[in-house]
Amino acid sequence: MSVEHLASFCIVGDQDQGLPDDLPVLVNRLAVENLHYEVLVVVGESMRPALADAGPALAALPNLRVLVVADETNPYRRRRLAAAEALGDVIVITDHDEAARLDLTAFAREALTGGRIVLGSRAQARAGFLALHGPLRVLSGYRVDTRDLRTLALPRTSLTRLLARPTAGIDLRFEAKRASERYVRKVVDAPGLDDRLLRGRRIDLLVELVSASGPRFLKGFALVALLTLGAALVYAAYAVGALLLVEDLQPGWFTISMALSGLTAFLSLWAAIGSLAQARILELLDSRQRDEIVEELGAISFFRQADPLNVALTGGSGPGNLAS
Repeated sequence: MSVEHLASFCIVGDQDQGLPDDLPVLVNRLAVENLHYEVLVVVGESMRPALADAGPALAALPNLRVLVVADETNPYRRRRLAAAEALGDVIVITDHDEAARLDLTAFAREALTGGRIVLGSRAQARAGFLALHGPLRVLSGYRVDTRDLRTLALPRTSLTRLLARPTAGIDLRFEAKRASERYVRKVVDAPGLDDRLLRGRRIDLLVELVSASGPRFLKGFALVALLTLGAALVYAAYAVGALLLVEDLQPGWFTISMALSGLTAFLSLWAAIGSLAQARILELLDSRQRDEIVEELGAISFFRQADPLNVALTGGSGPGNLAS
């Protein structure tokens, strides 16, 4: 990575996961590959005893930050919290398994130089998950793909725009179908990587996708209501035509038909307007209302060396001895 930029690497596990087993190896590898960096690890509050036991070892790791969040915070909200706390010019979000096997620095470099969101991808789709991903891809507003990994890298400008959206948690995992940001998939060879959907994340994914796609569903319901309104108007026109053209019309039929069509039209119009209004409200609401971060542990010193910066010491420590 360039000496002018700071890279943030966020490791977000499941709700039952604590610190990565190979965290010292990972941090040391990132320290070699990046001059200015930070590593954020997100764990649940129930992992405090493990953090206390690992305290001396964690203190020896440079530029490590541990975010302690509420245990009930699902992985998608944890990704949003980690991204919001990251300080880097480029941010990489991953999980325990992929962090140990992928070249995270390459993800950061590609996102920074290309100015696009880089999403890790398998070379081949996983047919076993099509039954789950297929309906989610069709019904939701996201490109849910069995090939997509959980590692994503993006520049600070893209992150700022995504965090401003109420659906930031799921936006940091899947590409939206109508995304204003530019995505590119980085194909990696990762045959041994497990899929967390097998470990209970399916419910969290379904909840987040349904919540994020709420405006989309409401707009679809509004469309159905408008079609019902049209059908009610057509039926009312049919009733008027029958009244004018049919001589032996059943007594009371016209009155009941007009009442039913009028009531249906009114309810359909009300449902359409209400659904569109709620969809607009959901689009404007920000879901980042709760502070789910309980505590942060870590000591950060990014710029301990002055030589790589655009400042050189010429013999003293005073301002007069600095040459740029």
